[in-house]
Amino acid sequence: MKGMRALLLVAALTIAAGLLFGLAPGIDVDAARLFGTTGTGFVMRLDATALVMRQVGLWMPIIVAACCLLVLLAPIVNPLYRSRIDARSLAAIVLTFVLGPGLLVNVVLKDNWHRPRPIQVVEFGGVNQFKPWWDTSGACNVNCSFVSGEVSGAVAMATAAALVPAAYAGSALMAAIAFAVVVAFLRMAFGGHFLSDIVMAALFTEFIAVALMTLFHDPRWRYGRPGVLDGDIRALAFRLRMQASRS
Repeated sequence: MKGMRALLLVAALTIAAGLLFGLAPGIDVDAARLFGTTGTGFVMRLDATALVMRQVGLWMPIIVAACCLLVLLAPIVNPLYRSRIDARSLAAIVLTFVLGPGLLVNVVLKDNWHRPRPIQVVEFGGVNQFKPWWDTSGACNVNCSFVSGEVSGAVAMATAAALVPAAYAGSALMAAIAFAVVVAFLRMAFGGHFLSDIVMAALFTEFIAVALMTLFHDPRWRYGRPGVLDGDIRALAFRLRMQASRS
């Protein structure tokens, strides 16, 4: 998904979600109560199968991001390599992982927003006071609830469906969305995140993905033109090989 209309749509959905959860913060507590109670906490976090599924959800986006980066940089190893995948889309996807789950979520937000996780608040047997998503005065110090890094990674992975041939793109996108939904479900079931953490993580990451896809397919920008990025990567590869042969 790319283009100014798509970007405006995601921005509007993000604003609407922020207002909804800001004006009605009880939605977060009510949604969390579907998975945990004051007495028992979040019991699914002890389920062995769910723990394995969580590990899959954690590592799969990392594997996809690494594969995209390897394909993008493959011409540096072999300048004669010709990928069937447009380097512009690969670059947009790799940067989505870097700027979304990497920078925005895990560097900017999670350690600075101070929102306690569901398992940490008194409503579910914890000791901290519940805070709506916009309130940064919570008792959590590091790796806090807002927003979900694993959901952000799963949504970033969904952008890789753009690399699939058109005949299979729809199925790939549906599978990626289902994967992200399962990851989101597990994060809530484990008491790791409130619903607003999930929704805002998905929307923030999707906004970054759409913005980058739009930028890397905008011919007004040098690297938005077909073949330019591929050519520059191959040119860099040849220069590196020439320098290596001289040394």
